[in-house]
Amino acid sequence: MFEYVEDKEYLSRVRSVCGEIMQDFCHTLKEDYDIGSTFRLVGSGAKNLIVQNASQPIDLDYNLEIVRCEDFDDCRKLKAVSYTHLRAHETGA
Repeated sequence: MFEYVEDKEYLSRVRSVCGEIMQDFCHTLKEDYDIGSTFRLVGSGAKNLIVQNASQPIDLDYNLEIVRCEDFDDCRKLKAVSYTHLRAHETGA
């Protein structure tokens, strides 16, 4: 059963860690692919209405906006790059 997460200190830490991961990803895009990007928290996370199913992980959603990309072929590879980068954070690799 899903319930609202009320521990604001815990949510703050989760948001902080996730924000750092997204900042790192945007930096990787810029340094390795010359792609400019920004991100923002959206959905229930942005509205402080975060729910959790028992002891399952919290799911925060972010929009990634590409603001500069000179080489369209690099942008087409973005999904694979983002998946690999974010999975590496998830697994601690």
